[in-house]
Amino acid sequence: MNMKISIFKKSGENAPEFLSRFDSATDLAGALSSFLRDEEYSKMGTLPMGRILSPLVNNFPDKWKKNLYFYGGVYDSASKNQIDEIDAEKITRWIYHIYPARKYPAIAIGSSNGALNHLFAALKIPWLPNTFLVPIYKGRKFSVDRPKLAIDWSLYQMMDPVYDRIRAGSIAYFRIKKQVLGSWYKKFIKDYLEPEGTLFIIDCKLSWPAIRISDRHTFQFGGLGDIKPEEFYYGSERIREFLLKEKAPVEAWDVPEPDTVSPEAKWGFNRDLMKDIDRMCQSEGYRLAKISFNHPQDPGPNVADIFREWNRCKKQPYQRLLVESFNIHSPSLVMKTSSIPFWLFFNTNPAAQSIENYLNETDPYDEILMMILSHGHESVGGVGIERWRSILSAARKKGLFVGVDSKSYPLDLGIYAHFKTDLKKLIPDRYPAHQMKMNEFQDKYSNYLNDRKISLKYKVL
Repeated sequence: MNMKISIFKKSGENAPEFLSRFDSATDLAGALSSFLRDEEYSKMGTLPMGRILSPLVNNFPDKWKKNLYFYGGVYDSASKNQIDEIDAEKITRWIYHIYPARKYPAIAIGSSNGALNHLFAALKIPWLPNTFLVPIYKGRKFSVDRPKLAIDWSLYQMMDPVYDRIRAGSIAYFRIKKQVLGSWYKKFIKDYLEPEGTLFIIDCKLSWPAIRISDRHTFQFGGLGDIKPEEFYYGSERIREFLLKEKAPVEAWDVPEPDTVSPEAKWGFNRDLMKDIDRMCQSEGYRLAKISFNHPQDPGPNVADIFREWNRCKKQPYQRLLVESFNIHSPSLVMKTSSIPFWLFFNTNPAAQSIENYLNETDPYDEILMMILSHGHESVGGVGIERWRSILSAARKKGLFVGVDSKSYPLDLGIYAHFKTDLKKLIPDRYPAHQMKMNEFQDKYSNYLNDRKISLKYKVL
């Protein structure tokens, strides 16, 4: 069975074969929809075979593990022959079918964000992604350090020669951003949003310099981590040192001059979609609210504070912080273990600084449990295991890694096989997954989403 296209079988609709599974949008939507269905969200990394093999794999030489990481990306990719099959409406049709068919007081739509995904789970509402990843395998003849070759080959593409270094030379990362709602998203909203219900726009304002290929096609060089866009395009001393360490044929990348600024490929919200949403809200009488922020890490502390206060009011445990990373994420386990979620967008300095600042400013937690993404190699601005361990030491009673092989990090290929099972063992107690009512959110918790880094505003139509 092709596990890539068999996810959400119980929903009656398979994911399109060309769609990536190892991406924020598909994983966050999958985890949320599974929680709303009261089902376990499974992915290849959580199969029993993965748990059996991962200790052996983590003892492989680093070169072998990097090859496994590379071939995992190839497996997740479509072939060049499948390009004609790529259709955004096939993806949104799949999204339509993964959520339970029932009325919701609100629906979220827009940027991927793991922290806000937990808020959607608490409200028990669906989220419709604005951006989807379609990776295309090009073959191994392309060099990750020759970006002009990637531009010649692609239409719309993101290439990151640092954080996606193992795969980016052979896999073209296309991201599809919806310009309009389209028939399936409109149908979902009309079918399942309650009369006078609320549409939450998730508006990550992050942008990135890019090279315009055509009106709707741009090429983004580099991706969000710890490196500034200008370092990708023009080089820096730490980029030179990184390329020297990687034995690259260049000391800086030869990239065409960026001539436009676009929404960041993975996280940025395409504001062209707002016109269509405005029209639909006006014609159908829905309320419209926008949650805006500049960086995907920004909502993390705010959502953690909401959950801590909400758990306290429910008289459930509120002294256990669960730190997640990218798509190592489980709304179901957060809710059922009464943990406080703190989601990190990646495993680089800005993510570590965010959790450090939060712990310095908030009341101490008794427990801190941490799950860290391993992306296959040591990169510029990547955070070492000792710094993550020092963050755990902020716990008053217990600070532990969950599912992490600290000796293998950042080449820990077993994290996806272990984190859920290990978390269940560490926290055997289960709690009811209560729903936060919309009036409760508006009266008690919506103000938590208004500070210098994030804002929640209702729009008068």
